[in-house]
Amino acid sequence: MPRLNGFVGPSSVSVSPQQDCERTMNFYVEPGPKAAKNKEGALIPTPGFSTAVTTAQVGGRALYEINGACYAVMGARAYTIDATYAATNIGTVTQDSNQAQVVSNGAVGAQILIGSGTNGYYYVPSSGAFTQVLTGDCTMVGMLDGYGIALNPTTSRIRLSALNDFTTWSATQYAARGDAPDNWVAMVVNIPDIWLIGQQTGVIWYDAGAFPFPFAQRPGATFKYGIVAPWTLKTAGGYVLWLSRNTEGAGIVVQAVGYSPQRVSTYELETAISGYARTASITDAEGLMFQYQGHVFYVLTFPSANASWMLDVTTGIWTEIGKWNSPQTRYDIWSPRVHCYAFGQHLTAERSTGIVSLMDGSYTTESDGTTIRRMRITPAVFNEQRNIPHRVLEVLLEPGLGTQSGQGSNPLITVQYSDDGGKTYSPELQASAGRVGEYGKRVYWTRLGVPRNRVYKFVMTDPINWRLIDAFINNDAPSSQGRAA
Repeated sequence: MPRLNGFVGPSSVSVSPQQDCERTMNFYVEPGPKAAKNKEGALIPTPGFSTAVTTAQVGGRALYEINGACYAVMGARAYTIDATYAATNIGTVTQDSNQAQVVSNGAVGAQILIGSGTNGYYYVPSSGAFTQVLTGDCTMVGMLDGYGIALNPTTSRIRLSALNDFTTWSATQYAARGDAPDNWVAMVVNIPDIWLIGQQTGVIWYDAGAFPFPFAQRPGATFKYGIVAPWTLKTAGGYVLWLSRNTEGAGIVVQAVGYSPQRVSTYELETAISGYARTASITDAEGLMFQYQGHVFYVLTFPSANASWMLDVTTGIWTEIGKWNSPQTRYDIWSPRVHCYAFGQHLTAERSTGIVSLMDGSYTTESDGTTIRRMRITPAVFNEQRNIPHRVLEVLLEPGLGTQSGQGSNPLITVQYSDDGGKTYSPELQASAGRVGEYGKRVYWTRLGVPRNRVYKFVMTDPINWRLIDAFINNDAPSSQGRAA
């Protein structure tokens, strides 16, 4: 059995780790083309970060780009960020524990609407005017066809601004939920529709051109998937996803196919979410979406449970993502809380700092310069409980990517093995992945025992673009040039 089957794969820890305990941390799976060495694909590193600007306010809550301008809500302040990554304070907003939202009514209205801490604010870029316009009626905001939309989950109402005018909100321009008893608690605009979701059910509204209230419920567009964490409702590229609940339970991730939500979470992820609900909470979960190198990613973070998962919406594969906490020897939640694409770059803002970062695969560290710890725990090497000698373990990766100097000049990959389903692991064994230009380097370990049920844990911390392709057991023995001393 020369190949380690399933070396490239998802995070998939079963109820019983003896069944499957594989994990993929800070990688995503790039499917293999028809002629690829491994048709299962390759493990490609998630992007790193470089600080663009640090604001005086702590806690990224919103990022939004429109018509070449970028807006941020950091803590209790709203900012503009220009193409040189200079941040300018434009106003103070009410801060709560939730994300904020920013929308624009385009060139006609030339205004910005900010929803933060249940209040609404408008900003006029041409004059610098910044004014609170809604109080206690604006948990989430959106814009459709020139109308500002504000959701109040307590009253289960949406309010509309005047057409192309965020400064004017008539008290008569509202709609309340009447088709079901559960209040609307989350809203997102996915043009040409408004998705309004309660705890048990959801509906779709659209611009029907009616008078005096222009929006109406789209006939037949109702569904029996509610939402357990309102800030998990996200849309990008036409996709709409959220962490759902209904009358029977909670903790399934769904994605809209047309107007019908479909389950996209796995049993293994749902087992993890059930554990979070028992030991912490899932109601404060949040979502983030971004498009990167042809993939659309949905990051689902559970702050109370200190865990972040990432769905590649394009492939349907779930992996994990997070920041390594070295003193506590654990992964914490992924640092970015909000994202936008501005000035030809991915921008992210962190939940626990004032940093707005550039995010890209050319960066190989966290925004604070600490290393990104990447990990792959493989499926079990198992042959009907028969002992198998593991004379040689070799990893096929892209070698010779070392840095010119400093950390990573001789990048090391470590392996540990477990014969009890990942409960305990051997000491670390290291091998070099090749200094810069050592493109023929082979990476392997020898004399690894005679197990009958073995999983391997591979860990990489050096700041290079690790790309893992395959692994082999008892292949032809490489020459002595491959293994680290």
